Amino acid sequence: MAPRHRSRAPFQLGLDPAAYTPQGLEAYAKAGKEAELKTEYSRLRREAEDRLRKLGRSEFADSKAYTENVGNFPTLKEIEAKQAHPGDLRDLERHLIDAHRFVMSKASSASGQREIRRENISTLHAHGYSWVNTKNFKQFTDFMEEMRAKGAREEYYMVYGSQELDADDMDQDELKERKSRSEALRARFEEWQREQGTWKPPAPRKKTGRQKSSRKKAPKVPTRRRHSNR
Repeated sequence: MAPRHRSRAPFQLGLDPAAYTPQGLEAYAKAGKEAELKTEYSRLRREAEDRLRKLGRSEFADSKAYTENVGNFPTLKEIEAKQAHPGDLRDLERHLIDAHRFVMSKASSASGQREIRRENISTLHAHGYSWVNTKNFKQFTDFMEEMRAKGAREEYYMVYGSQELDADDMDQDELKERKSRSEALRARFEEWQREQGTWKPPAPRKKTGRQKSSRKKAPKVPTRRRHSNR
């Protein structure tokens, strides 16, 4: 039997939860706790770099969580080299806040990214966009971001900002309207995929169950039972 992978224990913060703000860190600095801030930043940085390495080797290497954070956590030596004067902790405090925000984010791990994706797809399905799946989700989000950038904000917020009713609470006209809106968006999405050169026709559905043969079976001919002579 293959060994089970143990789930990783949550990262434990070393400072008071209220400390991870500009005001909180400033209070630590004024209290002469510079060493504690440096120790905590080093811990957060090691954790952040470890998560970034794993994200970079995963399917989420092009996620914002990775691309916007990789290379953004300098070492203590690099921070100290840029200090305006000895004891200037402003850069340390800023990087500590950034590292804390990243490490505590669900998006900082591949498992968290998958959970976010499942939740988003579930919400899209609830709003009638049942054709969005794990394979096309990343492209769909890119498509929607491009639509928003081009000014199609109404369509964007129709998908991501809507508070639609459940299907059970909608009448027939509302259901038809939602289906029409979903099909129209799907057509635009597939056209966008063709422009990107990534569109693939949907795979044919697999037939389930035993298929009945069209050939008629020959009628059974009754066999005569032989009687043995006694």
